[in-house]
Amino acid sequence: MKENKLVPKRRFTEFQNADGWEQRILGQDITLRGGATPSKVNPKYWNGPISWLSSQEIKNRYISKGTHTITNKAVEDNTTRIVKAGTPLIVSRSGILVRLFPISIPTVDVAINQDIKALIFDNNIISRSFLVAQLQKNTTFILESIVKTGTTVQSINIPDFIKLQLFYPEKKEQQKIGNFFKHLDQMISLEQRKLEKTKALKSAYLAEMFPAEGERVPKRRFAGFKDEWQEWKLGDLAEIVRGASPRPIQDPKWFDMNSNIGWLRISDVTEQNGRINYLKQRLSILGQGKTRVLNKPHLLLSIAATVGKPVVNYVETGVHDGFLIFMNPKFDREFMFQWLEMFRPMWNKYGQPGSQVNLNSDIVKRQMIAIPSIEEQEMISEFFKKLDDSITNQQKQLDKLKAMKQAYLQEMFV
Repeated sequence: MKENKLVPKRRFTEFQNADGWEQRILGQDITLRGGATPSKVNPKYWNGPISWLSSQEIKNRYISKGTHTITNKAVEDNTTRIVKAGTPLIVSRSGILVRLFPISIPTVDVAINQDIKALIFDNNIISRSFLVAQLQKNTTFILESIVKTGTTVQSINIPDFIKLQLFYPEKKEQQKIGNFFKHLDQMISLEQRKLEKTKALKSAYLAEMFPAEGERVPKRRFAGFKDEWQEWKLGDLAEIVRGASPRPIQDPKWFDMNSNIGWLRISDVTEQNGRINYLKQRLSILGQGKTRVLNKPHLLLSIAATVGKPVVNYVETGVHDGFLIFMNPKFDREFMFQWLEMFRPMWNKYGQPGSQVNLNSDIVKRQMIAIPSIEEQEMISEFFKKLDDSITNQQKQLDKLKAMKQAYLQEMFV
């Protein structure tokens, strides 16, 4: 590569000796067009054959339908705007979605609301797939420089957005790059759908393989089991104790990165979905004396932040006071982990509307649960553990593809 040419770090072989990339302004090649919302009180406009999208539905790369549909009458009366399949869509005004800067590609003709902008290509100079990938590469700059922050709503400053300066190679190279990232996006979308399908399958089984509250028999059961499940208080099935935290928690004397004992925080639970296989922060000898240290796996329950989330530690762990620990259990640990996953939304009855749930050990101890024989518990455990392993593997594959895409975005654009 010649030093005076603007070229990316990574380039397809056939373009190694091609000209450098040209700088252009986004508004030279595209126009942004927004949609509108038909009158909600006019029944002639709704529940028709045309998908109508709101900003909350611009999340995944490819989209074929929204929550709502409109009629041809709504289009005839110019109450909204139809965009053709393949037209890139961005959210121009919203809450969290603008901060993520998602770009969706409709696979069918759709109508859009006023908070969505369609990228209409004014000439044949720019490849659509190339521009979509390049905008993703520039997401950080767009969010830091072009998004206007409000108290509850954020918006993209459209005049600044269309002045965005980008670099383009000649059309054939654009198309090759665009097709490459389009293929990656399709792979990511496929993995995302597989993951969502497996999660939905698990949710359906959780609802059917545990009895509804107040009942003794589940809707779905393994062959050979007929006895009613027995009701117990959780506090009669284990010694339920609270974790403990050294104070003040910011004092560095409680921590030592060379320690073998990890420190379980709420953030670890969300990052690892309740199955704790590693802990970044480590407890010093002093810190260990101020908490409860678990040297083998235990079932825990989060009672702060991610309230009601079941947790199992598979490493030596000091337990924060935002967790309850089930000591000396009389149940299969994996069975109870899955029951707590199923029951998690029910803890909301202990919170006021609009406020955080306030769980404590007494509430958890008093909670009634129906459980089967240990043999049936173990079969249920094995079934759900396999589903969880599938979810974990699919999530890893999805994360791997996303990381690969980010690496290529950084190397294949100027």
